[in-house]
Amino acid sequence: LDGGAIESFGCRVSPSEVRAGDEIVVTCFFRALGPVRGSPWVFLHFGQGPGSVAFQGDHPALGGLFPPFAWPAGRIVRDAERVRIPPFAAAGVYRTYFGLFEGARRLRTDSTLGTDGQNRVVGPTIVVRP
Repeated sequence: LDGGAIESFGCRVSPSEVRAGDEIVVTCFFRALGPVRGSPWVFLHFGQGPGSVAFQGDHPALGGLFPPFAWPAGRIVRDAERVRIPPFAAAGVYRTYFGLFEGARRLRTDSTLGTDGQNRVVGPTIVVRP
């Protein structure tokens, strides 16, 4: 991410099966490879097809307590965020996409491996039950 300054180790979602209105915890893992410019936020998108965003959970990294510009090079950072599934979420399978953004700009992902081509890292799926 961000031209190589931040590396992503993926994310996990718990629980992976929910109902609309339930809460999940999404945990993403990052490592700064060098100095990080600015204070990017973490985005969490949940969609049912390429480029879709049915609902999201954008937030400051680590609740704003340890912003990316302060991450020491080489340290693995664990960002856990609670996300409520909206009551209007239709039943089905949703793919998690995540990454970092600042303002209206998503930080660039350097590898197409594990990304969707839209500067989003592909994460696990969740199932919303009726």
